[in-house]
Amino acid sequence: MIRYKKKIIFIGIILCLVLSEAVGILPYAAARAAGRIYVTINHSSSKLKFVSAEYAYGFGNYSVSYRDKYGQLQSFMMFPKAFPIFVVFDSIKGEG
Repeated sequence: MIRYKKKIIFIGIILCLVLSEAVGILPYAAARAAGRIYVTINHSSSKLKFVSAEYAYGFGNYSVSYRDKYGQLQSFMMFPKAFPIFVVFDSIKGEG
């Protein structure tokens, strides 16, 4: 009986992950978290505040945006689409 419950829980978790991937919850959360880590490590003195994270269809990547202390929008392009954890473009540095 306990093995049966474990299998049901495991299948439920897998199903939730697949559904969250289908509606874009998991990639959004990954892009936002990876963006925060990148900003903390590379631009901690800039005092950036999170604005948004969204899939940029024209680029095929996630765009994570922040506002700096002067009110200017700074964006980072995150790759790959399924699990965006790598920064491919940094608008502050002007490079990938």
